[in-house]
Amino acid sequence: MMDSKLKAAFDSLQADEELKQKAWEAVEEKRKKRRSHYGKLIPAFCLLLLCLGFGSWRLYAAPVAHITIDINPSVELQINRWDKVVNVEGLNPDGEALAQSLSVRFWDYSQAVEEILQTPLVEEAAARGETLAVGVMGDDSQRREKMLEVISSCPGIGQNAYCYAAGTEQIKQAQEAGLSCGKYQAFLEWQALDPSATLEQARTMTMSQLRQKIAGLSGENQTQAPGQGQGQIQGQGQGKGWGAGGSGGKGKQGK
Repeated sequence: MMDSKLKAAFDSLQADEELKQKAWEAVEEKRKKRRSHYGKLIPAFCLLLLCLGFGSWRLYAAPVAHITIDINPSVELQINRWDKVVNVEGLNPDGEALAQSLSVRFWDYSQAVEEILQTPLVEEAAARGETLAVGVMGDDSQRREKMLEVISSCPGIGQNAYCYAAGTEQIKQAQEAGLSCGKYQAFLEWQALDPSATLEQARTMTMSQLRQKIAGLSGENQTQAPGQGQGQIQGQGQGKGWGAGGSGGKGKQGK
């Protein structure tokens, strides 16, 4: 009788152990599946982070405005939506040399413009009486007019300087013409006064020579007192500089 009870208890114990073993195996199987699932998610999660990072960089690096500085050398700054310089390009041989010497990427555009105007190449050109033209191009009219206001107050923007704003379409037109935006702007003004003017002639001329052509045809005085000159500029937006013939917004003498 006792043996029968012990055997039943033993059998019951064995059944419990088997049940425990099966339960443990089931738990282990679930863990393996979960680890396998997470293992598949990790590469996808890393890819998501990479895409988010790349997308953020593309957004940061996308230019929404361009600033051209023409005095021979000529350079162009590409500006992002946070007013930072994301790229610098030379628009002529001297401009390429200047662009390579600059370290203004990720600077605020006003600081970058000041830095460029203080470089020896630009200061020497200004000392020779060369014309400085600074243009702000962009599709957002409010942004470019605000940038124009800031730039026209930068140290180094003196009497012999002309600041203007235009739409980005002018960048494309200038590139197709083989001119910097500043020279293309001046060429349009010259051509409006003298229809016989050609792009070939403009490509061989300095900004000062182009401005002298415009002054001679329009009767404007490039050395007049600040604020006394009224004129117009070709293209969209407004300019602050010498009076100039053409069609577009108003212009006035720079500081």
